[in-house]
Amino acid sequence: MEAAAKAVSPSGWAGLTRAAERTAREMKPQDVANTLNALCKLEAAEAAVSPPGWAGLARAAERVARKMNSQDVANTLNALYAHIFGCDVGERQR
Repeated sequence: MEAAAKAVSPSGWAGLTRAAERTAREMKPQDVANTLNALCKLEAAEAAVSPPGWAGLARAAERVARKMNSQDVANTLNALYAHIFGCDVGERQR
């Protein structure tokens, strides 16, 4: 995944994350889950999201939570866990 992160310039990541921030209000449940999941998998992308951007994506997740299926919920929770604690749920030590 690091090769993918390096293939996109910092300004490219900034543009992609601004697009995610801008479209968060219109996202469907799967869009929110996939966006959060993707952002947390690549450090370069995660770092490019502004604090207001994270807040907007969190509001989008709250808005569509009742419509999420089990996979959307799992992806969203895993992404938020990774963002807060810096690792995937499957990677954490017990």
